[in-house]
Amino acid sequence: MLKVISSQSLLFLKFNRSEK
Repeated sequence: MLKVISSQSLLFLKFNRSEK
C-alpha cells in the first residue's frame, strides 16, 4: 500500500511540474 501511495505521489508531483 505504501508503495502504491508513493508511486501516486511521484506521478502527482510530476504532473504538477509539467503543468507549471
